[in-house]
Amino acid sequence: VITLIKANMEKYHRNERLIVFTGNDEEGNLLSYTDQFNLFRRASTIIGPHGSGLANVVWSNPFPESCDDRVHMLEFIGGNEAPKVQYPMMFNGYYHLFRGMPVDWHQITYASNSTGEVTFVQLDDLQHALDSMWGSQLVEEIEEVNYSNNITCKWSPGKNDECIDLIS
Repeated sequence: VITLIKANMEKYHRNERLIVFTGNDEEGNLLSYTDQFNLFRRASTIIGPHGSGLANVVWSNPFPESCDDRVHMLEFIGGNEAPKVQYPMMFNGYYHLFRGMPVDWHQITYASNSTGEVTFVQLDDLQHALDSMWGSQLVEEIEEVNYSNNITCKWSPGKNDECIDLIS
C-alpha cells in the first residue's frame, strides 16, 4: 500500500512528505495534542483505515482557499465483502459524521480476505481511488502547435510530456 501511494505521489507530482501516523514521534514518544493538531492541520491528504487515527481529520484546514485546496481523504471501511472486519452499516465510515467539512472524501472497502486481526485492500481499488483524488487536479490536455512543421501535439500531464496525438 505504501509503495503504491509513493509511486502515485511521484506520478501526480505530489511533493508532500509521506508520514505514517502512529500517534508517536520518531523516537517513539507519544505525540502531544498540539503536535497531532499541527500534523493534521498541514496535511493535504489523509489515507487510512476507519478508526480513531483517521478521526484526526477534524484538525484539517477548515478554510481552504478553493475546492482544490481541500484536504483529500481516503478511508478504508468495512463492507459486504469483508464482514469479519466491521459489520457493514448503512452509514459506515466518517463521511456522514464529518460531511459538513471541506474534505474531498473517498472510500474503499476492505478486501474479502480481511479479518478482525488483519485487513487488506485491493490494490486496484486503491489505485482507482488515488487516480480519482489526485488525477482530477491535473491540468487538462494542452494543445501545443509547432509552427515550424505545422504539427499540433496534445500534451497530457502525468505522461512524461509524451506527444500522445499528432494532428497535421
